[in-house]
Amino acid sequence: MKAIKLVRKIVPDRLLMKMYDIYRVPINMYKYGTTDMFRSIAIELHTTCNRKCTYCPVSLYQHPHAEMSDEVFDMIMLNLHNIDYDGIVYLHRYDEPLLYPWLTQRVFQLKKYVPKCFIRVLTNGDYMTASLTDALVDAGVDNFNVTLHGLNQQGRLLDMKDRLSMFDDYINYTLGDDLNLSTRAGLITEGVVPAIKKCIEPLTCMQIDVNGNVILCYDDYYKEHKFGSIIHYDIMTLWLGDRFVQIRKDLRKGKIDLSLCRRCLDV
Repeated sequence: MKAIKLVRKIVPDRLLMKMYDIYRVPINMYKYGTTDMFRSIAIELHTTCNRKCTYCPVSLYQHPHAEMSDEVFDMIMLNLHNIDYDGIVYLHRYDEPLLYPWLTQRVFQLKKYVPKCFIRVLTNGDYMTASLTDALVDAGVDNFNVTLHGLNQQGRLLDMKDRLSMFDDYINYTLGDDLNLSTRAGLITEGVVPAIKKCIEPLTCMQIDVNGNVILCYDDYYKEHKFGSIIHYDIMTLWLGDRFVQIRKDLRKGKIDLSLCRRCLDV
């Protein structure tokens, strides 16, 4: 486990993901009968963020506060358990996960029923105390990715590294000034935000919103494109639905038909 954590700290994420995709090809074919399989899943436990960063759609519109029901979360866990899921689980979308009051409980449940998954928490760190971090690690979080926003990022970085030094093996830090930004499908215009050249998001990550709907991708902030609910369909039926599969095929070929995708890629 320590060796894996060391590799994650040393190897850049993009290179690591490319290596992981190659490694997963024969495994996915054996387990699922297809190489078209998500390597990560993002679960929107709630919809609230305490910040309104200018490079985030939350600064333009905050979705009304909502929390995922036990029914929806249980169905997600059941589905991931049934497919013996061993990929990454993100517990956020455009929210601050550490504001969610039952995060520790959800992590514990998820790790119990989907023990092979890798739970990653992306946070702005504003509420990241040593006691909460310890509780989340004990519950089953494998990695925290802390992005520091606002003023005095270097000062906050030094402070957090000092306060949370006992969790160095679990935490990666990123300064907001160093982020690779996108226009979020054309929503963000402030500052210099270049359009992305190639899209892989819908090819590799399944997004489930607070109500249990599978949506196109992380950049689909207003949830324009939905492919069904985890309450009504199993997770592989949703992922391998004809419409979703065709969109992914088109993206791999560079065929960009959806207006949201065209805004993101600026084509």
